[in-house]
Amino acid sequence: MDLFAKSATPTSTGMDVAHDLSIPIRSLSIAPFCLLAYEHIITFEHEYAYFWIGQWSITRVLFFVNRYFVLLVIGLAALAILVVRIWYLYSKSIVGRLTVIACFAVSVIGTIITASVNGGLPSKSDKQWGCVPLPQPELWRIFALHVGFHTVLYILTVIPAVRTWRSSSISPVMVHILRDGGIFYLVVLISIIFATIASKELVPRVGIDIETKPANYPLIVITINSIAISRIILSIQSLAARLNVDPVWLLSTSELSRVRWRNGDREGELIVEINSAEETPMMSRSVTVTTDSASEAEYTLKNPERAHSPPRLHVTVYDQHDDLMANRP
Repeated sequence: MDLFAKSATPTSTGMDVAHDLSIPIRSLSIAPFCLLAYEHIITFEHEYAYFWIGQWSITRVLFFVNRYFVLLVIGLAALAILVVRIWYLYSKSIVGRLTVIACFAVSVIGTIITASVNGGLPSKSDKQWGCVPLPQPELWRIFALHVGFHTVLYILTVIPAVRTWRSSSISPVMVHILRDGGIFYLVVLISIIFATIASKELVPRVGIDIETKPANYPLIVITINSIAISRIILSIQSLAARLNVDPVWLLSTSELSRVRWRNGDREGELIVEINSAEETPMMSRSVTVTTDSASEAEYTLKNPERAHSPPRLHVTVYDQHDDLMANRP
């Protein structure tokens, strides 16, 4: 806050304040755009691989809207992507889906009502020297709505993991989802806290003027939200590509959440540990899953009577006494 210290002194005139704050205001306005451009450059390869090729879906549309129209939608696409992500996690729970939709509706409607009741959160002074917007102490209400919304979404993400952990043990897929969701929640929370403090301090607000933009939401929060959402979607797509499965199936299939797997010695190989309740306690099996680059791969089991041929995975089952290294295809 030392950067803005002079603006709070009673002897400072309006023009002095505008002059002293011109450089930091420009820097704080340009920084999010630079961050967004840098993010697009370093992740474009993955974006092209996962989203420029293939069939269109609601997730793909929201991804592009969030990535390239971030200022136009003011974060609504980012929130919608989170809702879709949780929606797939609760594919068999109507209550879970209704909860996430209700939270999304409350967050959006609450933001609109809060801004309307406060008259668009206007400035406290009719004179704004140098086009520098004044602090907006009432802006915290909007931030509180979004903090609550993201908190509920992360809790809904944790619930399936807790259920899986109680029934058996948490899977790497669920750990991956929890890790990404936790990092996103922490990053968004920090950015909202920063914006809330900036809006209440006696310093110019770091953000967008409500009189000239469709929403009074700090630019840094919008940018970080957009980048974090893009990273979550790219991470899910990357994991689905490694497992060679559809991302929707990856999130919605409850059986996969109970599967224990680890990376094999070769590229594209996964070792899946399976303990069947029908087998004796001393019997366990390991499944070697190898993703093929061909459009149609084999699915082969060691026991011929179990063989069938879905198109994407090459799987070999080994009993406890088999030599895993000797039997690799």
